[in-house]
Amino acid sequence: ATEFYEWGWGTSFHFADRWQGETFQQSILRHEYYIAGRLAVQKGATILDCGCGIGGPARNIARFTGANVKAITLNQFQVDRGNAISTREGIRDQVELI
Repeated sequence: ATEFYEWGWGTSFHFADRWQGETFQQSILRHEYYIAGRLAVQKGATILDCGCGIGGPARNIARFTGANVKAITLNQFQVDRGNAISTREGIRDQVELI
């Protein structure tokens, strides 16, 4: 199912409301940035993402805030896939899926 979700939603397996003129991807990023802001995530902080899927929001929030993210999921395929994406995107030092 992970590959199907990735095909349909990209790397962030959640929804967000879409504003007029906004793309699907822009709405997802805006929502993730909003969450980071509401949590007052600071550069250098370590935060936990529970139920992270393949870590799309974890990577986006880490890039946006400069925080480190430990992300957990029960699915080993998703752990391996998410860590591979983090490595490919050069953010593996900030984001670790477990």
